[in-house]
Amino acid sequence: MKMENYSLGLLHGPYWIKGKKNQLVEEGEYLKDELTGEKITYFDNGIVRQEINYLHGKLEGSFKVNFSNGYPKIEGNYFEGVETGSWKTYTEKGDLELLIQYSDGNRVKELKINGTFEETFADGRSKNEYTYSNKLLDGPFRVWFDQGEYVIEEFTDSQTGENMQRQVLKGVQ
Repeated sequence: MKMENYSLGLLHGPYWIKGKKNQLVEEGEYLKDELTGEKITYFDNGIVRQEINYLHGKLEGSFKVNFSNGYPKIEGNYFEGVETGSWKTYTEKGDLELLIQYSDGNRVKELKINGTFEETFADGRSKNEYTYSNKLLDGPFRVWFDQGEYVIEEFTDSQTGENMQRQVLKGVQ
């Protein structure tokens, strides 16, 4: 079920959306067909999923995302539609995971606090993986070297006899 308000053919005023069990799924407000103010979405269990602020249809102000258990996942701010200032990410248990500093939408600094982090090469292969606890490396540190590349290889399926293609890594790893 959905409730919206219109003025002169444009979305204007509060709106809400409810799910099959009549639980609130989303609520917010429009001003002349543009989102304005706080838009809130909910998990099926009623816990707030996101709290996002808009001004004239653009992201503006605080931005919060939660896990389904209610713990925060991401907190930050937008200014004129781009990330600004300090952003925080959290683990599903509620521990601070990462601090990120933004300037005009660009990530300028990152501080790893708690959690396991992975970096990848441009093609998606793992580059390294490491764990931080209280801002210190803690646990195994794995590194994969970029000495190969993925190529498309033709082969014949042994069961069907069909000519097929697969992506394989060629080179030294």
